[in-house]
Amino acid sequence: QRSNLVVIDTRTMEREFTVPMCVAAHGMAVAPDGLTVYAACYGEDALAVVSLAGARPEVTLGPIRGELAPNPTSPTYGPYAVTAAPDGGTVWVGCSPPNTSAGSRGLFIAFDTATRRFDAARTTTTLQGTPFFGAYSADGNSLLVPLQGRDAVVRLTAAAPLRVMEQRAMSAEDCVLPHVVSRGPDGLFY
Repeated sequence: QRSNLVVIDTRTMEREFTVPMCVAAHGMAVAPDGLTVYAACYGEDALAVVSLAGARPEVTLGPIRGELAPNPTSPTYGPYAVTAAPDGGTVWVGCSPPNTSAGSRGLFIAFDTATRRFDAARTTTTLQGTPFFGAYSADGNSLLVPLQGRDAVVRLTAAAPLRVMEQRAMSAEDCVLPHVVSRGPDGLFY
């Protein structure tokens, strides 16, 4: 169940190195400076912080709520999606708890990259669905996040206190189980 981060030189398609990370890594984001990788570790209820700055990559696990999951096959929070702020100061983690029915609510929580801690002031379990991969607005003041379970897209403030600014439900004809929101170069969200 262990996951590795594999770094590949895209010019040659050769593997540069492999870094053992955590149990069941899923979503991943790279810091703007390219020196840190953040990955959601579903099986450990944690965020892996991989420093690429030194001669050897270093991995630190930041538990979602103070401790790692005792059983990797049954995590409490199930960190799944990662969305990084354009300035590199915040990494949002969307959690998809296991064994929940449709319409369940997942945890959405901010990780402060400077303090390397989760920010209790920027967390919510009140979204009407499970949060997945979001995207920031051009000004960095809000982010759009797809929700599964209620099939919607929600716009949230990026600063504390975290609050819903607006929400749009998706019809079955529009989109079922939205997974990713991306901002295009034209400023529109897809």
